[in-house]
Amino acid sequence: MREISHSTTKPEFLPVLGFVFSIAFWFLDSIVDVLVFEEEATFIDSMFSPEPIEQWMRMMVILLMFLFSIYAKKMLIIQREIEDELRQHKEQLEMTVNDRTAELSNTNQQLKDEIENRKLSEIELERLATTDPLTSLTNRRKFEECFIRENEREKRYSAGLSLIFCDVDRFKKINDTYGHEVGDRVLKKVAQVLQNGIRVNDTAARWGGEEFVLLVSNSTAESGRALAESLRQKIFEAEGMPIDTISASFGVTNVHEDDVLDTVIKRADEALYLAKDNGRNRVEVKWKE
Repeated sequence: MREISHSTTKPEFLPVLGFVFSIAFWFLDSIVDVLVFEEEATFIDSMFSPEPIEQWMRMMVILLMFLFSIYAKKMLIIQREIEDELRQHKEQLEMTVNDRTAELSNTNQQLKDEIENRKLSEIELERLATTDPLTSLTNRRKFEECFIRENEREKRYSAGLSLIFCDVDRFKKINDTYGHEVGDRVLKKVAQVLQNGIRVNDTAARWGGEEFVLLVSNSTAESGRALAESLRQKIFEAEGMPIDTISASFGVTNVHEDDVLDTVIKRADEALYLAKDNGRNRVEVKWKE
């Protein structure tokens, strides 16, 4: 918006200027009458004793000049008042715009914060809904979704998919002897070993109690056996266990295209019980041809 500024002329000086111009006009008109129109009267006579008609004409011009100066003064005062009012409106408008801009900026920031908080809340809710609260592994419900997705992928690409069941040996005795707090620490440590021992694309989940389940992509039962053996040894030799001599048994099976989760779990569970029956702290495989 263009800056509004006052004129430099002060209204109260206009009548004075009108008076000065009137005197100047009288003086100049006297000179013109003597020099241009070559009247017989002298300059002094023309100045102070002009002819009646000349005097009347001069008085009319002076009166008009004086009235114009009064009118110009009034117009200039009105202009000043309008300029002051416009300036006040401009300042008020700028303040209103600045206030509304700040308000809108604050509102936009609040909306952004609210959206971000909602996104974080949704992420946290999703994490809570899909994560085991004790071990921070995938929970059983989320694992079932992962199995369906990976099984469909296996049907398309036939890259190999194996499932590994893991059970902490004699866990009830650990709880009875050392208490549930120590038992929980054992489960957390086993979960950490399992999670660190698999690839990013594989899934480790807590199935329930002291049982864990792993879904390994691009894997056969034989490569699944090798992974399970590696994990078994890492658990047995893990440092930082709350008690000594923690071991786990593993059951491994492969996944066929006509499998569903229940049939795969059943085979892996049978392999796990075979490992338990054969002395624990070992890996057993049950194939599906």
